[in-house]
Amino acid sequence: MALIKEDGTRLADANTYADETDLDSYADLRNVDLSIYTTAQKEASLYVAANDFIDAMHTFKGSKVSAEQSMALYTDEVSYLGAGKVIVSVNCETALLHLQGALFVETTAESALGEIKSTSSKLDVLEKSIEYVEGTAVTSGTINASRAEAKLKPYLAFGSGAILNLVY
Repeated sequence: MALIKEDGTRLADANTYADETDLDSYADLRNVDLSIYTTAQKEASLYVAANDFIDAMHTFKGSKVSAEQSMALYTDEVSYLGAGKVIVSVNCETALLHLQGALFVETTAESALGEIKSTSSKLDVLEKSIEYVEGTAVTSGTINASRAEAKLKPYLAFGSGAILNLVY
């Protein structure tokens, strides 16, 4: 996949707000080791973060300046000069969450307990049992995209934003 970074000129073929160099720098400043990920994995995460999180889950102030621009930003009210560094940062932050499997998380009770291996039911005395695949349970932790949301807030239309502060 070839990433085409939106540079503020409202490109018709842009598909991300950050590139691998941005992600590597962002991670390095936070002492996050990305050496276990391939370029393809990092690029896919940047794409997902830009398109499925930033653009799909938010409505920005203003309108697209050009009908041909492929990304939601930048608008007549949100400029690259004013928001560019913030948007690159949010793209990188949420790409890291995606790489860690924590950007979009299934939150049903079954997913917290793990992948279901087998179920059984008994009608008389109403008994039910579920066996889970060992090692697939989400045992603890917080998935928190509130930093990304806080960074985006000044650029969002009233009432826009994702809810990704999940505790399990």
